[in-house]
Amino acid sequence: LIIGNKDAVKTVLESAFEKLENGSYSSQIISIFASDMVSLILDITQRKNIELLQREVAFDFNKAYVFGDNIAEMKEKLFNMVDKISDEIASNEKSSHRQLCEKMYEYIAQNYRDPNISLKVLADRFNITPSYVSMNFSKMYGASPSYFINKYRLEEASELLSNPALSVEKIAGMVGYSHERTFSRNFKKMKGIYPQEYRKLK
Repeated sequence: LIIGNKDAVKTVLESAFEKLENGSYSSQIISIFASDMVSLILDITQRKNIELLQREVAFDFNKAYVFGDNIAEMKEKLFNMVDKISDEIASNEKSSHRQLCEKMYEYIAQNYRDPNISLKVLADRFNITPSYVSMNFSKMYGASPSYFINKYRLEEASELLSNPALSVEKIAGMVGYSHERTFSRNFKKMKGIYPQEYRKLK
């Protein structure tokens, strides 16, 4: 449940309830089972810091004995808890991913001139893996971090090219490129023409 696999949790619960329904268990044993299940789910809500569900589950934990031998009611209640917790965890995870991607985007906007900025630098900066950066960032913004690094660099370079006092090589270094050739190649790829040609049009 913690990793979001509610179907697997329901499969385990389904098996447990089949044993309860087919066995000869006293009301006391069934109530203990209910209390144990609710207690486990309460622990998950606390670990995931889901405050609203903590209160709801805590209430059901205190009232678990009410289930008595009504296995159908117990099953319905526990399955509803699993659904709510799973949905809340998924929502929180999505929000966390979004916030992290927004921070990465902001970092790129502020540091694109750094010639060392890269996927690995971003991953190290936010203590995540490069694959996580690539997958989640691209999913949210529709393009890779490298695309936006180049986009910021080339937008600034386009403005600087209007200044004849600055050489193409100088501009390349100012916006974060270590080599003029790489700058020219990326400029041509995004703008359709080389920086020298662009400058003449300005």
